[in-house]
Amino acid sequence: MIIVHLGEYVKGGVATYLREVITYQCQSPEVEKVVLFKSKKESEKLKIKSNKFVEITYDYNRSLNGILNILKLYKRIMALHPNVIHLHSSFSGLFRINLFFGSAHKAKIIYCPHGWSFLIPESNSRLQIIKNRVYMIVEKILSIKTDTIINISENEQRLSKEAGFPKSKLKLITNSVVLKTPSFPARSPYVLSDSIKLVFVGRFSKQKGLDILLKSFEMANKNIELMVIGDAADKNNFRTDSQSISSPRIHFMGWIDNEKLDSYLKFADAMVIPSRWEGFGLVALEGMKNKLALIASDIPTLSDIVINEQTGVLFKAGDSESLAAQINRLSHGTLKKMGKAGKLELEKKYNSFDMNEKIMDTYK
Repeated sequence: MIIVHLGEYVKGGVATYLREVITYQCQSPEVEKVVLFKSKKESEKLKIKSNKFVEITYDYNRSLNGILNILKLYKRIMALHPNVIHLHSSFSGLFRINLFFGSAHKAKIIYCPHGWSFLIPESNSRLQIIKNRVYMIVEKILSIKTDTIINISENEQRLSKEAGFPKSKLKLITNSVVLKTPSFPARSPYVLSDSIKLVFVGRFSKQKGLDILLKSFEMANKNIELMVIGDAADKNNFRTDSQSISSPRIHFMGWIDNEKLDSYLKFADAMVIPSRWEGFGLVALEGMKNKLALIASDIPTLSDIVINEQTGVLFKAGDSESLAAQINRLSHGTLKKMGKAGKLELEKKYNSFDMNEKIMDTYK
């Protein structure tokens, strides 16, 4: 079996997902080759040690020209004679436009949106409402040329059914993380011994809600410190918060490779996930793996992961005051108890082997 994965910005959660999936596939005797196409800029190197694995980069940014570059990959991908083409995220999914005009092919087309574009919160914005309707129409048209659509959360599966996508093509395969990762030498950025140590991991974007967290930080108790791991996905189009925020209690670390992430998370007490929307929220599992309590917005996908008052707490999405109130009431003892409960929940519910077996079964 020859498998081709096509992504755009392979970074953060998508990189974590692909690293785990491709590593598993390279170990399968049924797989001859795994090829990953990813953007030349703003993508992580997966560092998968297998002679079956090939990484290929292409010029890309989120623009009309970038979309055209995705479409131009058609001949290169088909020349590999793949059995399966697995598309990751909405922009990569536009590759399917080729299939309405290209010559006959034998490859099976698997599409994982990693968060449906038409589910971006509308916030009473007429423009966003129109955008979401357009996104849905485009996704439904492209689903015609798709063999299977993988949803990564129960919420995404339910909403795509309600939206009228072909139920026979929808498959729920929830995300997971590898429990064991190598340890790297790391130095704690926190400076106060008695502080409650929070961490944020993700892109600097409206979706991930770092602005909500930074605003709430000003309202929170002074014995709080925050480590920020991440950066802008597209630095040409987004001004990083580290350029405008200065506080001795906020420590900007930049992007940290996933294989080194655990070595930094071990210094924290809790992970804050202030997302406005998510397809799943893989970073929450990274926090649970490291016994971190989760302080998360009450959007449906995160509400599915966080057991409120047991493995973490939920706050009103988009509300900095609600987030600050939750941070202020939590103690070291409570956070430690929640972190332990989260690790047990992860081991019970989010099984990496099951996820990968379901993906391989889908291919076959």
